[in-house]
Amino acid sequence: MSGLIFLVVTSVSGHGRGVCSSQTFLFSSLTVFDIYHTLNTHSFLAGALPLSITLTQSQLRFVASLGAGLLIGSCLIVIVPEGIEAIASASASDHHDNGDHHAPHRRLRRDDAPPAVAHNNTDQDAELPAFHIGLSLILGFALMFLIDRLPRHLTDRFTPPPQSRHVSLDNLSTHQPDSDLEDDTFLGSLAPSPKQSRSLATTIGLVIHAAADGVAMGASATTANMNVGLIIFFAILVHKAPAAFGLTSTLLKQGLSKRAARVHLMIFSLAAPVGALVTYFMVGVLGGEHLEGEGGRWWTGMLLLFSGGTFLYVAMHAMQEENSLGGGHDHGAGQGGGGYSEVGNVGNRRGGRLELRDTLGTVVGMLLPLATRFGHHHH
Repeated sequence: MSGLIFLVVTSVSGHGRGVCSSQTFLFSSLTVFDIYHTLNTHSFLAGALPLSITLTQSQLRFVASLGAGLLIGSCLIVIVPEGIEAIASASASDHHDNGDHHAPHRRLRRDDAPPAVAHNNTDQDAELPAFHIGLSLILGFALMFLIDRLPRHLTDRFTPPPQSRHVSLDNLSTHQPDSDLEDDTFLGSLAPSPKQSRSLATTIGLVIHAAADGVAMGASATTANMNVGLIIFFAILVHKAPAAFGLTSTLLKQGLSKRAARVHLMIFSLAAPVGALVTYFMVGVLGGEHLEGEGGRWWTGMLLLFSGGTFLYVAMHAMQEENSLGGGHDHGAGQGGGGYSEVGNVGNRRGGRLELRDTLGTVVGMLLPLATRFGHHHH
């Protein structure tokens, strides 16, 4: 079935781009399926690590601190620099192309001096589209802010306010159905609980981030330069495992069960491959000539920065939860949610206090993505 899809897409793209382009599209489509299958398996296995072992509350808090640090480090060290580098390379190539187009119109003479505008061209090549970079980051961040806040407004609207009830002592012995209490319970069950709202916002944020990564991968795979696709793939692969690890550890800390966290992990793992495959075949069938060359690299960088904005909000949200837990404001953290329990009152008091190893774990998680950048200086 997959071979039939490859032949259909190849035949459609071959009419406008030739046999060589069709062979390139067929080869890249075969590579895309293998890469995305590897990406899905890689992220799911990394996210399943906190689900496969039993941890105490203090150990779970340390794992969550490490995962929060990995989220921030992956965003600031891998995703945002990769997006800026893609946009910068595309902008530099555009300046070179403009200079090459205007060069033949000028006739050089033997007595002419070397052009003095060479330094100005290098300055123009070094310019970055700061407005577009900031716009992509803030759009992703603002989208996640709305996704985080809107469920809270809906919860406040549909949840009825607590009502004071006056019960007479004469009616204590009688058994009458309390219909008002049942109605309030039913209406309260329709609205998501604060725990569900936090977990849903965290998962939606990472799913949107993963889908944006998938769109960037699918768009980069359709370009003639396969190096761009490989660079984007390795950049996403590097932060995919920390993101999955941070997702499951955060969900478990929020009180979700292992089964519910596994469902969230599966949705997150499928977001990037599905988005990449849909984008890849949409571009291949509808025609992706406008994504060839540096234009495709520019849009790929913009998508990476947009996903970086969503990623940054999720990482900041995880850090805020770590601070609230350490300050003792999260009273529900000591409960045995998610299958984790603490034995004894001393363990409960210790599990709710922020320790030095948690802070060090967050810092180590921030610095771990630096290991992926050594020897990764590509131009």
